[in-house]
Order: sequence, then C-alpha cells, then structure tokens
Amino acid sequence: MARLVAVAFTLLGLAIAGPTHAADISGVWLTDTADAHIRLAKCGANMCGTIIWLNTAVDILVHRLLKEKSHRPVIKNVSDADLKSFIIKKLQDRKLYYEQADVMLHEESITIDSLLKILPDA
Repeated sequence: MARLVAVAFTLLGLAIAGPTHAADISGVWLTDTADAHIRLAKCGANMCGTIIWLNTAVDILVHRLLKEKSHRPVIKNVSDADLKSFIIKKLQDRKLYYEQADVMLHEESITIDSLLKILPDA
C-alpha cells in the first residue's frame, strides 16, 4: 500500500511540477509489480486521482510477508520472530500518510459492491 501511495504522489507531483509541455499522464497506471492500479484524470488545470487505503490486519500482513521476505529488501534481514513488531512500527510511522487517502477500506470487508460505490466510473 505504501508503494501505491508513493507512486500516486510521485505521479501527481510530476503532473504539478513538470514542464508546461509535459506528456499527458491521464489514464490507468500500474505499479512496477502490477499489483495496484492508479487512475489519473484531468480536473481543470490539475491532475486528480482517487487513492484507496486497503487497511489490512497486521496478522494478515505478517502471514503474507513471511512468504515473500527474500524478495523484499526492507524486510529481508528481519527475523521471522521480529517481523510482526517491525510491521507494527512501520504502520505507525506511515499512518499519517496512509490517512491522507481519499478512501479507507478494511480489506476483510471489501466487496465488488463496496468498490463500485466509491469508484462509480470503474
């Protein structure tokens, strides 16, 4: 999720601070691992997008990340025993940024209907 927020802020920053003749960045963008979509559209002279925070329970994150530790540089050297406390600390450190999302959904309660309500153009 942090990657999604970072990519969205980067793209919006480029749109705002970029040169006056920059290419149009409107459309749907994928993260580098293609696990998240970011939609950007023109709204007046600016670019707009909807950022969704998928708030996932810590135990679920631990379970998922234990399987992927070798592919994730930030947690690669964190022991399995310390992973949960590491994730809790990172979530606390990043909470200020996550809370800036336009929409927050608890991952356990996501349904197609709930997504369609917040993304009517989807």
